[in-house]
Amino acid sequence: MIKDNVQPIATPLIAVTEDYLRAFAAQIAEDTRKQIEAENAAKEPELIPRMEVIKLLGVDSSTLWRWERLSYLTPVRLGCKVMYRRSDLNKLKGGI
Repeated sequence: MIKDNVQPIATPLIAVTEDYLRAFAAQIAEDTRKQIEAENAAKEPELIPRMEVIKLLGVDSSTLWRWERLSYLTPVRLGCKVMYRRSDLNKLKGGI
């Protein structure tokens, strides 16, 4: 029979030190942090300046002003800068 000819294989034992495990965990954490930072840096900005929105949507500044009055597209004001949320623009582009 086959069972009679099968010999158990010894499982290899690997020994590591506590310092090695700590260094390994620290390296994994650092690599993960760098990867997350790179992914976040590659993302598009959440707020878009008014002039860029005008170019993206192909509208005039008076149209953006009218849409604001009608609560169709709400800007975010940062001091004297007028910005628009990317999520709002995506919703608007889907509805056009």
